[in-house]
Amino acid sequence: MNFISRVSPNYRDKQSTVGMMVELTIGLLVVLAASVYYYTTKVDLTVGLRVLYVAAAAVLSNIVIEVAVGLKNKKSVKDVFVQEFPWVTGLIFALCIPVTTNLYVVAMSTAIGVIFGKVIFGGFGQNIFNPAGVARAIVFSSFAKPVVESVVKTSDVFTSATPANLMASFSWLPSAAAFDSKAFTHLGLKQLLMGDHFGAIGETFALVLIIVGIVLAIRKVIDFRMPLIYVTTLFVSAGIIGMINGLGVWYPLAFVMSGGALFGAVFMITDPVTCPTQKTGRVIFAFGAAIITLLIRFKANLPEGVVFSILIMNMLTPVIEDFLDGQQTQMKKTYLISALSMVLITGLSVTWVAASTKAVEPVLDLGVKTTIVAEEVTRYETEITNQSVDGANTVFIVAAEGYGLKDSEYPNPAYTENIFEITVETASSKIVSISMTQFGDTKGFGDIINDDLYFDKFIGKDLSNDSEEYDTVSNATKTSYSLISALNAVAQELEK
Repeated sequence: MNFISRVSPNYRDKQSTVGMMVELTIGLLVVLAASVYYYTTKVDLTVGLRVLYVAAAAVLSNIVIEVAVGLKNKKSVKDVFVQEFPWVTGLIFALCIPVTTNLYVVAMSTAIGVIFGKVIFGGFGQNIFNPAGVARAIVFSSFAKPVVESVVKTSDVFTSATPANLMASFSWLPSAAAFDSKAFTHLGLKQLLMGDHFGAIGETFALVLIIVGIVLAIRKVIDFRMPLIYVTTLFVSAGIIGMINGLGVWYPLAFVMSGGALFGAVFMITDPVTCPTQKTGRVIFAFGAAIITLLIRFKANLPEGVVFSILIMNMLTPVIEDFLDGQQTQMKKTYLISALSMVLITGLSVTWVAASTKAVEPVLDLGVKTTIVAEEVTRYETEITNQSVDGANTVFIVAAEGYGLKDSEYPNPAYTENIFEITVETASSKIVSISMTQFGDTKGFGDIINDDLYFDKFIGKDLSNDSEEYDTVSNATKTSYSLISALNAVAQELEK
């Protein structure tokens, strides 16, 4: 008796593996191009080019490792490229990390991921773990705070919370009041769809990822069932939990579009090598990854759960394959058990999370304290444009130079002054109220200070006391300085 043996992916199709990888590469490059455009227009060309540097570091590191191993195994360079597709892992990994990641961290993590996630198992088709996922896990566990090189200026853009980090700060269940607060100003559904926020290079453009995923599914480069099951399970589960906590449909949408869920659904879960070969097995794989992602986000200490959920399911792939082993016509009972088990697991998981997790109200994330005469405050120019007396109080309208106007490295004609209305008790020089009537800094980042949660921190402060300390907002420190410099201008006017 003759047996046919072949490694995964072990299904036959008119489309060759090389053709699939070429089309997958095109999809990855589309996402990469969107990121280059975003950072070029949002910050400047230097940062836009840095996206390409990160991608190049990951791809070149991957190629060097795999070519070296190939040559050792007496393969030609051409054979390495057409059999191992070394650039694909590099691209996927590069799109999973922030643009601020130090290039040596990119190269080192790529090498470790490829060696221990792919090469050690014998190369493409024999690895059990997604190598890009392994590399991303290395960055997350060993380089939790990626080193920022001097070429990337740390500003409000880069210090602002990413959608995943912001959601995680609310235990992935912000209340309706939290979602309406200034903290979520730059994380509305429009911004999440269009990628108008900081995050991992390729994970922010939900609309681009959805379009690319649909095209790849139509072209049968990926199995549409896997991203569909994964995203649907996350959406429905989050929707039920949100509904119990009085949240609207925006919540499950934000839950799915925050972090790496969509990117993982399109480019990582669908890896034909590390997922089950049977259609039913792939459905179980995607479902399991979604439930694990859900539990990690709500119940673990990690800010995200996508990569680790995929790696965990990679380990369970042989178990899934063994469970579904048998003739299709005799597997109806097994399929029914699988379907009922998935419904039961979803119900138990959602019930547990909903019963033990409550929506988190907004809390202001304060940064360093400063005074109105501190050097970092007085460098911002201010001008009192109007003042009027209102009984025992004096109302000042102050135009203060903002971060964008002060930073000559990133000139932007769209920047305008920040304008504040500051009411002070005339006799005591104590602050009565503050409001912001015009915001001129980085939209969606610095404007998180424009919130009563922050302004209330100033009420009762004595402007005649130079040693009085004032809070800043950790994700908008420089814009906070703009406001405090306006207070300094008022203090000087009161002294006259």
